[in-house]
Amino acid sequence: MDASYPCIDDVVPSPEVCDGLDNDCDGVVDNGALEGGQPCVVPGQFGVCAQGASTCVNGQLVCAQVMFPSAEQCDGLDNDCDGAVDDGDPGAWQPCVVPGQFGVCAKGATKCVNGQLVCAQLVQPSPEACDALDNDCNNVVDDNPPALCPGISVCYNGTCPIVMCITCGAPPCPPCELGAPCMKDAECASGMCHAGKCVASINGCDVMTAVEKTTVPSVAITFPGPGLVFSPACVKVKAGTNVTFSGDFSLYPLEGGHVENGAVIPAAAGPFVPATNAGTSKTFTMGKAGTFPYVSPAHANAGMIGAVFVVP
Repeated sequence: MDASYPCIDDVVPSPEVCDGLDNDCDGVVDNGALEGGQPCVVPGQFGVCAQGASTCVNGQLVCAQVMFPSAEQCDGLDNDCDGAVDDGDPGAWQPCVVPGQFGVCAKGATKCVNGQLVCAQLVQPSPEACDALDNDCNNVVDDNPPALCPGISVCYNGTCPIVMCITCGAPPCPPCELGAPCMKDAECASGMCHAGKCVASINGCDVMTAVEKTTVPSVAITFPGPGLVFSPACVKVKAGTNVTFSGDFSLYPLEGGHVENGAVIPAAAGPFVPATNAGTSKTFTMGKAGTFPYVSPAHANAGMIGAVFVVP
């Protein structure tokens, strides 16, 4: 044959494709076909199992499955390939602490929501009971103990004792120790009964070091002093004394309450209830003996706290 003439119908190598032929003429059929390895959906499969990649089989492109069933997880996917995402609430009902909640309300259980495990609250607030729990979820256990038990019994360590020495300070009872139930200051060795139990101090004040004002008919307390304080913050007065607070109540509201573990616990009753949040001067008449803490709530942790101790 004369090489100067072309070969009619000559076939030259071309890129390999999936067609059952050796297109690139390397002696191997359908090797490295260009169409292979492309994402595809596997017919008849669900969830992650529907993910596939194209592959050449016997000269035909097919979608080969690349993912297989596994245990369902809370991830927004259908891991077990049954056609349902996150079915069976995977990872649920594990104990957890609900963010931002206190007491019994902090008790939670995990739940799968939108592919994320969240802590679902199990218990809602209820009226406080004498049970050593924080039922009303205000971060105080058994608060206002005298109101939690019938008669003269006072809630103590989660129970309502039937027999109690509520006249401590007089024979035959010795003075009550710290934490013991009480009904008045005189029953406590510390001289301070607050929220039904003997305390050593309240709002940084104690009756032994409070400014002595029992010989005067009126007392003036100003605020805010240097460093955001009441001045004087802790005073001891006689029943019937007029205590006048002077300052801007619109900026520094005044209300009965105390700080416990960094949280402001409002008083349920007392001379400083309800809150005063307007004006620049207000006089309170201390009508009965007792321990009466007060705060400026927004500035309590900065130092705007105090107490008035009223003695008979």
